[in-house]
Amino acid sequence: MFSSFLRYLLIGLVLIPSLALAAGPAGPSFLTGTTEGHPIDIVLAYVQSNSDSLGLSAADLDGLRVEHYQTEQTGITHVRLIQRLGDIDVFHGDILANVASDGSIINLHNRFVTDLAGRAGSAAAEISAVEGVEAAALHLGLTVSETITVETQSRDAELVTVLSEGGISRRKIPAQLVWSIGKTANLAWNMSIYETESDHWWSLRVDAATGEVIEKNDWVVHDRFDRSGHGGGVELAPSAGLAKTAVSGFTSAYLVYPWPDESPHHTTPAPPADGRLLEEDPENFASPYGWHDTSGSPGAEYTTTQGNNVDAQKSGAEADCGA
Repeated sequence: MFSSFLRYLLIGLVLIPSLALAAGPAGPSFLTGTTEGHPIDIVLAYVQSNSDSLGLSAADLDGLRVEHYQTEQTGITHVRLIQRLGDIDVFHGDILANVASDGSIINLHNRFVTDLAGRAGSAAAEISAVEGVEAAALHLGLTVSETITVETQSRDAELVTVLSEGGISRRKIPAQLVWSIGKTANLAWNMSIYETESDHWWSLRVDAATGEVIEKNDWVVHDRFDRSGHGGGVELAPSAGLAKTAVSGFTSAYLVYPWPDESPHHTTPAPPADGRLLEEDPENFASPYGWHDTSGSPGAEYTTTQGNNVDAQKSGAEADCGA
């Protein structure tokens, strides 16, 4: 499920310009300097030697599996270490690291669970994947109109079972046993159900012992515009200015609607007041040279709100968002 890996790497980013890091000395905020070896070995060695500061024991690191991918344009290798217990993945339990072409670790994000074995319950599922989907359908108020059957079972490390649609999903239903982390670590079926009317695309964790839905998230975002008239535009307070980007010293600041607000309609204060907040240097994890750099050297190549596939501008006569 490499698409999931890429989603994790880009969490929280909206406008991400193309990034081209030149090979050479480590950047000012890199974790390590130049290191010889394969990026996977470099990351594993770093994690093992820094396990105490990461709050992890040898048992927490035991049995992990690895995914990696290299971006051809930059030479950066993206490494994902996935925590496991009893050959079962921990849901969102991973360490993400970016390694430059010279072996420097640019950055590392740790989501491994401390004392995993001590928190885990039984590693034996008491309900099947089919029963887990049926329990999820009941929870969601969906009627199973066709028999749900197992269509394929992978033999790789992810151990994904693919089930038929059952009259409740537009797509085949993938299900995978994972450890779901709360106060304890519970064995659960991780699945996604894309409702037939396309109104919801549910990502769920169903307890593999009880059939209880532990967690659910909707991948479909809904906006509601209650005002009469055409369009969904809202005029901001006259005092709300445009964000200016500082380009010196690797510093940038943006006026934004902070996550999880989906739009001006979801903010406090509500329109026509301005609910934006000033965020400084939000790009450090994925883009150590900044969102406005494309050369891999200090200094931005532009100050407009553009990315690799978008050029965002305020409606009006002011060119380039006033940059």
